[in-house]
Amino acid sequence: MQTEFKRLKTERDRLKMEFDEAQAEFLRLKAEFQRKLEEVKTQNRRERDEILDKAGVDWIKRDTTKIVKKPDGTVQIYHGGLGEGDGIGHGHTVLDSLGRKTYEREAFAEHGAQNYIDNGDGTWSFSWNGRMAKGYPNRKDPEHFTDILYDGLSENVKGDGHGHIIIENATGDVVFHRESGVTDLTTFDESRCPGNNERKKI
Repeated sequence: MQTEFKRLKTERDRLKMEFDEAQAEFLRLKAEFQRKLEEVKTQNRRERDEILDKAGVDWIKRDTTKIVKKPDGTVQIYHGGLGEGDGIGHGHTVLDSLGRKTYEREAFAEHGAQNYIDNGDGTWSFSWNGRMAKGYPNRKDPEHFTDILYDGLSENVKGDGHGHIIIENATGDVVFHRESGVTDLTTFDESRCPGNNERKKI
């Protein structure tokens, strides 16, 4: 009887020691998880603040501001809407893949070309159908046509394989379209297109 009691006590002590070790490991892992979680939260807050700083969003609007990162590297920021950042009447700011502001519309302001950021050289940059684009008045007929370059390998400049569209301002019709990276034309309305030189550029 005494021997059995000692055996059971020894077994109990062994199990208690294993339990204590397991509990100590659990507490260590829990503390490590909490530490990592705080690191991630801090990093996310820092990144969010950096984005909102670049976008120029007021501190009073930041808690409800919605940030959407697109696959092409652009960041869409919705702020100042009723109830939520992207609620009714929200403002909209876009940062390109390099963190530059390309579009800015305040809450309850009108939509339109006036919200695109001027590059200082007569062109403006914006996100168009999920792709980085650059627009400018057509060089041959600036009053009636607008050019859009998009999806280039190097900021939509000559020789970077960008796509090219020419739009007739009065109708909104596309009179010229060449997809990015190709030489074949998707659209070419020779009767209205302001010039043929674009056919040769890529």
